[in-house]
Amino acid sequence: RKLFVANNTVAIDESFNLAETENSKTDFLFIGTLYPQKGIDILLNTYIKLNESIALPNLHIIGAGPMEAMLKNMIESNKLQNKVILHGAIYDQKILVKFFSKSLVCISPTQAGLSVLLRMGYGGPFLTSADAITGGEIFNIKNGENGFIYDGTDQDLQKTIVWIVNNRDNVLAMGREAKKHYDNNRKPSDMANAIMDSIEYTLNR
Repeated sequence: RKLFVANNTVAIDESFNLAETENSKTDFLFIGTLYPQKGIDILLNTYIKLNESIALPNLHIIGAGPMEAMLKNMIESNKLQNKVILHGAIYDQKILVKFFSKSLVCISPTQAGLSVLLRMGYGGPFLTSADAITGGEIFNIKNGENGFIYDGTDQDLQKTIVWIVNNRDNVLAMGREAKKHYDNNRKPSDMANAIMDSIEYTLNR
């Protein structure tokens, strides 16, 4: 009874309506700083390899950082300018919600931070590895229910992405579960209430 957990989270645009966006959810999305800890190079190399054999949705990359020039060269050398789009850093929620509304899944191979909650708040699953760098946000993901956790190997990442491409309806259902988890447990008010409960408990002792 002496322990209180204020689960870390982010606010979303409250005007967002999941039901209105499901028909347009087709793309892959990466959001975050473009540095090695995120594994964006792992994602892009996997995308390039799979694109040789199956039809992949567009991959939108939102963020800036030291790997930006290298990623641009990889995209151009593989002639993927029309399928992999670098958008730079975007912080405006009104703009971000448009990308989340069109993305089927958000992928960050080796880091699972607050973008997990952002993706869930906008009704979609998050894909990351079991040993991803995290501040605890990864524990919101229930593998196969509201998101994806792969075993950290390139083969399993490829296998998971192929499954996502071939099972869109299942992925949409997982997105609804992710949204439910956010709405029921991870709103900013849930975080604030936990802090308030701890204060009230202390004051009443």
